[in-house]
Amino acid sequence: MNIFVDETITSKLYNIPPQGAGTSEVESLSSYIVRLSNAHCITTGSLVSSFLAPILNKDYLLKIAKRGGNGFYNSSNGINGIGTVAEDFINVIELLTSRNDLRNNTFIKWSKILPTRGLLRKTKAWCPECFEESKKKNLIIYDQLIWNLSSVEVCLKHRVKLIDQCIVCNKSNSHLSRKCVPGYCNNCKSWLGTNIQEIKNIVSFDDLVYKKAQIVNDFIVTTIKENNIYSKDRVSVSLTHYIGEIFDENISLAAKGFGFPETTFRYWVKGENQPPLESILHICIQLRININQFLLKEPYQSTEKIQNKKLESEILNKHDHRVIYEILKFIINNEIPISIKRISEIFGCDRKLLYSKYPDECTYLRKNFDVHTALQKKNRLNQKYKIIEEAFNNLVNETVYPSGRKLEERIGFPILKEKNLREKWQSLKKNIK
Repeated sequence: MNIFVDETITSKLYNIPPQGAGTSEVESLSSYIVRLSNAHCITTGSLVSSFLAPILNKDYLLKIAKRGGNGFYNSSNGINGIGTVAEDFINVIELLTSRNDLRNNTFIKWSKILPTRGLLRKTKAWCPECFEESKKKNLIIYDQLIWNLSSVEVCLKHRVKLIDQCIVCNKSNSHLSRKCVPGYCNNCKSWLGTNIQEIKNIVSFDDLVYKKAQIVNDFIVTTIKENNIYSKDRVSVSLTHYIGEIFDENISLAAKGFGFPETTFRYWVKGENQPPLESILHICIQLRININQFLLKEPYQSTEKIQNKKLESEILNKHDHRVIYEILKFIINNEIPISIKRISEIFGCDRKLLYSKYPDECTYLRKNFDVHTALQKKNRLNQKYKIIEEAFNNLVNETVYPSGRKLEERIGFPILKEKNLREKWQSLKKNIK
């Protein structure tokens, strides 16, 4: 990418080191950007609009900087990925921080061996125990790069399921927002770590989930050590090798053996398309090797024949009701606002089961969560009222008529489409002399 450098920008950003460098717990680039803005005591939105947008010279960023809007932030997962967005942000952040190692905070080195489709989660996921542990030990709180991958569902360190919604407001979080704080919800500002997961084995995973996470974990470490991006034909060459070794060069038989449609598989072998990460993991698990071994064409590890069926997950459906009861009481005693839906997801069971087995506890928790949600909604509305009134008065003092459009441009969020906010604006207009 040819970066347009604005020579009027002479100051550089702090050269803070990425967290988890050289390990599978390496920090994501979006997380690094958030911490960088916090280090400068400015919002992430200010960092993007004042420092990044002018240098990147991208129309969509310049429009956001001028007019507001959340389109970029809502789709900011690409910053950690394998495309041009990741490349652009690596270059500009390295330029401003004088660092040269931020490629390892994205998956850009996988750009030639994997497609973008299905690779990354659209919104954030995180391990609540990682956050909680960092907070208790007074360590730097950050988002790990591995949490961005759709194929990774579990934290190997704590053996708990990754969470993708705030347990307080039940909303998902974009990778970047205008006012990000590491470890806190972008929407309701609640802490995303939790003690609920401290009682182990709340959720039972099949071996396949852990195998996939471990293979990805190992490949991230290997990738960090690699200086060059993998070549485009690396996967097709490896597939051709194993087809010859195991299936006597019979592509049709290999496709059936691995459990893929033959036409799709042939495109992968020819190198015309790249298999998604989930498919490569499936192949590696059947070959009983990791991704690096697959790319290096190392010997097939299994003595068993690959059968003509996909691996099936053996999900444990048994629930320890003694543990469930203890955790429900823990939530109640500590007055943790959490929905029954989220609790059922944590336990890996149906909400009907919880209501049937623990009706009193569920009723209490539902009412508690409803009260909390209503209070949060009221507080957010009052906060918006305050912002609108302040911006309204500023426009009046500047002798600018406070029209709906002008007000929206000033505060950065819409008011005309939301009844309460529109009525607040109209009530303020009545007081104009």
